[in-house]
Amino acid sequence: MQTCVSCRVKNNGMIAIYQHPNGLDEMFHSITDIKVQPEEHLCVPCYDDLKVAYRFKQRCIQNTAPRLSSRAKRRHMLLQTRASLVVVRMFTQRMINLFRNRP
Repeated sequence: MQTCVSCRVKNNGMIAIYQHPNGLDEMFHSITDIKVQPEEHLCVPCYDDLKVAYRFKQRCIQNTAPRLSSRAKRRHMLLQTRASLVVVRMFTQRMINLFRNRP
C-alpha cells in the first residue's frame, strides 16, 4: 500500500511521480517547491489537482510575460539613464578639477 505525498491517504493504485515520463516530479516541484523522492506517489485526485494547478501557473506566466517584458524594458532604460548620468557627473567633476588646478 502506498501513501500520497500530498494528502497522505493510503491506497493502492497510486501514481509514481519520481522521474515520471510526463514530468510529474518537475510539475510537483514547480508548484510546491518540494523535491520528489523515488518512493513518493500521488493519488488520482491529487494528480488531477496538480495538473490543474500547473496549467494555471503556466497560463499566468505566459499571460504575464508581455507585461513583465515591457516593465523590464522600462527598468533597463532607467538603469541606462542613471548610468549615463553617473558618467556625465564624473566627467563634469574631472573637468572642474582640471580647471581648478590650472596654473
